[in-house]
Amino acid sequence: MFASIFVLLYAAHMLSDYPLQTDHQASCKANRGAAHIDQTAHITALVIAALVLA
Repeated sequence: MFASIFVLLYAAHMLSDYPLQTDHQASCKANRGAAHIDQTAHITALVIAALVLA
C-alpha cells in the first residue's frame, strides 16, 4: 500500500511540476507562490482520488 501511494504521489508531483507548470510559475518558484502550491495540491488530490476510486 505504501509503495503504491508513494508512486502515485511522486507521479502527481512530477506531473504538476513539469508538464502542467506555466513559465510564470517556474520563474517564480523560488518565491513559493500560492499558484504553484495550489496546482500541486489539486493534482495530488486528483491522483489520490483516482487511487481510491480504482
